[in-house]
Amino acid sequence: MREIAKKSDIYTPTEAEKRILMVCIDPDSFTLNITQRCEKADVSRETWYKTMKKQDFIKMLNQMLMDNLRGKIGDVINATYKYATSDSKNSADRKILMTMAGLYSDKLDANVHEDITIKVKKPEINGFGEIE
Repeated sequence: MREIAKKSDIYTPTEAEKRILMVCIDPDSFTLNITQRCEKADVSRETWYKTMKKQDFIKMLNQMLMDNLRGKIGDVINATYKYATSDSKNSADRKILMTMAGLYSDKLDANVHEDITIKVKKPEINGFGEIE
């Protein structure tokens, strides 16, 4: 049964957190360091790190990233297809597409073919109480 969220359960980001969200989901920001991201979001590093510790903020960010990815998956598949068919060396992309189409799957052989025996020799003690 689907749960209905109460108004008090819905996380509402602050204005600074909204700017951080926008920077975090912007693909052009993926290669930026934290200082550059803070500048782009117009927030201090302290605000950035405090925000990144908030569980509700992280949940919202992850949901936005997944929604963004789902919206772009067609582009990803098309790029994979283009790369897979453009050069004979691109076997990884062909493998991905074949797996997605259900035409290929890795086979794992998990059977043990040999018995492994480990023998441990007990130390012997001589007449003087020394280990030989």
